[in-house]
Amino acid sequence: MIHFVVALAPEADALVRRYRMEPYEGAFRWYRSDEAALVISGMGKPAAAAATSYLHAKTGEEPFGVWLNFGTAGHRDRPRGDILLAHTVTDAASRDRFHPTRLDGPDLEAVEVRTVDRPETDFDSDAAYDMEAYSFVATALRFSSSELVQSIKIVSDNRETTTAAWTKAAVRDLIESRVDVVAWAADRFREIANDLEPLRREQVESRALVDTYGRRVHFTTSETRRLRRLLRRWAALDPSADRGPERGEARSASEVLDQLERRLQVLAMERPV
Repeated sequence: MIHFVVALAPEADALVRRYRMEPYEGAFRWYRSDEAALVISGMGKPAAAAATSYLHAKTGEEPFGVWLNFGTAGHRDRPRGDILLAHTVTDAASRDRFHPTRLDGPDLEAVEVRTVDRPETDFDSDAAYDMEAYSFVATALRFSSSELVQSIKIVSDNRETTTAAWTKAAVRDLIESRVDVVAWAADRFREIANDLEPLRREQVESRALVDTYGRRVHFTTSETRRLRRLLRRWAALDPSADRGPERGEARSASEVLDQLERRLQVLAMERPV
């Protein structure tokens, strides 16, 4: 599923129509269809973080969902309507930053997005300025991988033009003019998510297996890491095998790990060259 987090209702309307999402009420206004969900966060970092967590709780998605922060941003000299993809998302107050994996494509030039605490008017760097992206990324990375957590911005103002006299209709028209490109990018990210799906299934299975082994004997942190490595190697050697613990009483975690090592040695020798 594609998850959109937007600050304002006029920024959401085109996406809601595009993905035929139905409205839902709650702590935040949000929408959902079979392929996408969207939440309207309101402005600012705390609101963006809270809304992102809220949407995750409502959709109940497993890892490798697509998470996109989308909306308008200011820039020093880029013209209104330019659409930008964040290669770096920076918190202007702390200077902390994230580096989302870059997606190349038509009409998506990568820039820094700098998140500020109040609307920017000076534009003292060659960055796009918003008020939500950093908190969105910091929160969404708890739910998905860096390839799938992205921020896409449409330039709404610069040093020559401001948004002071903007109407809701003007914002809707600006978003509507670029929604096809945003949907294209979202679909590209969904393709990446589909490619990662086998890894997600393996991670879920691996966690379940580790829990099963842990019910037999106690594993330290380092022994648990070794167990995961052995189980991954086993899956690579024989994906169809039952990787559960052997029957019988195991006296210690080290004994279980030694048994796994021996089983893998046999598998490796039996594997065709």
